[in-house]
Amino acid sequence: EYLDRQPIQKPNGILQPRELIGDIEFNNVSLTYPARPNEITIQNMSFKIQSGQTCAFVGPSGS
Repeated sequence: EYLDRQPIQKPNGILQPRELIGDIEFNNVSLTYPARPNEITIQNMSFKIQSGQTCAFVGPSGS
């Protein structure tokens, strides 16, 4: 039923995300990839991104 609903507002071709208010915080995040479920890529990582701050996680290709 939900997927059959029509959007109330039709996009005009220019979509702008709403401005985020406040901080984003992750606590004890873990990550594995489906192809390697027994290898924990990220384990119990916690971090906070403050409003207006930009954050990126980078590493060598394939890491």
